[in-house]
Amino acid sequence: DNDAPVLTLPDTQEAQEDVELAIDGITVADLDFEDTASPEMTVTLTARDGTISFGDDFAKELTFTASSLSDANTKLDTLAYKGAENAHADDVISITVNDMGYSDISDEQGAIDATGAKEVTQQLAVSITAVNDAPEITSAPTTFSAEEDTATDFSGIVVADLDLAENLDAYMTVTLELLAGDGPGHGSLSLDT
Repeated sequence: DNDAPVLTLPDTQEAQEDVELAIDGITVADLDFEDTASPEMTVTLTARDGTISFGDDFAKELTFTASSLSDANTKLDTLAYKGAENAHADDVISITVNDMGYSDISDEQGAIDATGAKEVTQQLAVSITAVNDAPEITSAPTTFSAEEDTATDFSGIVVADLDLAENLDAYMTVTLELLAGDGPGHGSLSLDT
């Protein structure tokens, strides 16, 4: 009978938000895979939320074929993961190996027989640690006009911070400073609260 492939996965992977992570330790074995005349297996990896890569473009799902266990494990050793932008929730990578089946060596020297294919699927957990995103000034006037000795209202300054939007108990400090050239400005600022 055709033996099923065996997947070995590393422990939960520790990633940082918005940082690419190299993943080592995923290996596949199959007792009788290379006994066939023309062995071929397919390996499919799918990231639930983030993306994965074998050294080129990142994608949600990757599939490759291999004609030897060495080729399959060499390819798996180049796997990299990247979480969705600004995401810091846990993720999962699903790995499926299908050995494409084979008929007995005494029958047609191990010709491929897809009806006897064996498949295994496992999931690799990825834990993502949040990082502090820098605040941004998303909008601000470059100039405004004022009359001498007259208070002038101006608006249009908008600031944003992704982390503050997710944490209602957090706060930021905003400092407004009036400058003239390299020195202090000739006036004063007040802020309505």
